[in-house]
Amino acid sequence: MMWRGNVPRQHDVKKVFATDAEKEVMMFGTVTMNLPKEDVTMSWAGHMILDEYDGQLRIKDYQVYAVRSIANATNVLGQ
Repeated sequence: MMWRGNVPRQHDVKKVFATDAEKEVMMFGTVTMNLPKEDVTMSWAGHMILDEYDGQLRIKDYQVYAVRSIANATNVLGQ
C-alpha cells in the first residue's frame, strides 16, 4: 500500500511565485507533521509544472524540497 507508514500532516502555502515559463510556479510554505512523539513544523518549497489537458490546467510535474535538521529528526523519531 503506497501511503502506509505516512503520518498526518497539514500544509500551509505562504507564497506562490510565477516564473518566466508560462505554466510553471514555485511555492513556499510550512508543513506540520503529527509524528509519534510530537508535532514537527518545517519549511518546504515546491516546483510545479502545469500542462493543459482537455482545456483544463493539470499538474504535469511536482517536486517538493524540505529540510529538517538531523538532530531534530533523530530525537523525534527516537533513533
